[in-house]
Amino acid sequence: MARECQRPTVTAVHSYEDCSLWQFQEAKRLGKACIYDMPIGYYPAWQETERALAKQFSEWLPAGGLGSHRFARPEQKRKEMELADLVLVPSTFVKKTITRFTDKNCALAQYGVDTTFWQPPADVKKDETLRFLYAGQLSVRKGIPVLLEAWKRADLKNAELHLVGSWLLAERMLRKVPQSVKYTESCSRREMLNRYQSADVFIFPSFFEGFGLVLLEAMACGLPVIASDATAAPDLLGDATGRVLPAGDVDQWLEVLREVARHRDQLPAMRRAAREAASRCTWEQYREAVSAACRNFG
Repeated sequence: MARECQRPTVTAVHSYEDCSLWQFQEAKRLGKACIYDMPIGYYPAWQETERALAKQFSEWLPAGGLGSHRFARPEQKRKEMELADLVLVPSTFVKKTITRFTDKNCALAQYGVDTTFWQPPADVKKDETLRFLYAGQLSVRKGIPVLLEAWKRADLKNAELHLVGSWLLAERMLRKVPQSVKYTESCSRREMLNRYQSADVFIFPSFFEGFGLVLLEAMACGLPVIASDATAAPDLLGDATGRVLPAGDVDQWLEVLREVARHRDQLPAMRRAAREAASRCTWEQYREAVSAACRNFG
């Protein structure tokens, strides 16, 4: 990087969180611009959220707590942000976590999805069971305690909640889930496609994200989405494609679960709208957004 920065045609360095400090320091020494890519919310904001979640959901924590901070480098993150001339963010949520702590210039570059691979099923689902699907780590950060509490209280008839991913919560809690909750460990991309295609609604209650690529994967497979406001959902969803709910608000989550169950007849139109919305989120669009944001540094 030190060698490449010295090339006269190089006017800026584009680097990601946690691996930018030396590159940015050299770029600044040579008068080059520093473009910082933040795929998830800013760490100081996560530290606040993490402390609150650890206190609120202490009984859900696995042995050892929320996880090791061995590899966290808060001071490096702060210095990287300080050196940045522009911060690329995938969602408005990430931008909000940054602007709470600094006045850095942020540019939105929304991620895309491969709609050739992620597609709706060829045939309409035959059975009457209403299937909600969650995919990702099963942890406190992802809002799983809130989802399971809302699901239990909603008490939906002829409905299932499918959870796919690594269980990072207390093991005893897994033994307490209702029979209508079906848990599966992480699976292959092809198997995940099958699970999207056999579901009716995707649900994502995370407390802290950067984007949540599973949102676009689910939408590309024709799934309406219920997701928290701590994800890219506010940027992606409208009334025709799903609902955006406050992270952690059990009452609102259970009410929307019941609402979906009461209005199952609306799902076919929402499925079509979700697929159409996802088709507009391309990686070409992402590249264009990055290029436009960085044009002033050319």
